Amino acid sequence: METLIIGKPKIEKLDNRARLCSKISENGKPSFTLWFDVDAKYADYLTESADAFVVALLPYAMNNSLNISAEAKMSKQLCFQLNEIFIPVLTKNSKLFNKISISAKELTQENYCRKNASATGFSSAPTGVRLITHPNNLPSCTKIVLKLQKNPQKSLICR
Repeated sequence: METLIIGKPKIEKLDNRARLCSKISENGKPSFTLWFDVDAKYADYLTESADAFVVALLPYAMNNSLNISAEAKMSKQLCFQLNEIFIPVLTKNSKLFNKISISAKELTQENYCRKNASATGFSSAPTGVRLITHPNNLPSCTKIVLKLQKNPQKSLICR
């Protein structure tokens, strides 16, 4: 199986913006840069881990049967949950996705929280499984906001 390679991410500061950038290559094809752009005031919250890039590229990789290899650190928990829970569930229940494997140069248990805050745009079964099976292993800054399905204007904030 071919591999999608995620280079070591770096943070670039522009005038009033900050970007988390990484070179992406796919088996001999020319590489390209993938980036996440935020207001400069959020630059201190960015981390130079492969996590965001793995999650962003996951549907493409699974749709095209490409393993993912990160040349940077990645959350050990995220890697485990994607390989052991999320990918098997998707491949079992959708014909669009193929089983792939994710690996990283370094798997870390580093706390990515910055200034007592952390955010993610990825909400899925692994998140719920982690909350249920590892409630005492959440970072100290974890605050879980649950939107109530019947009344989305109300939220429960847990800690």
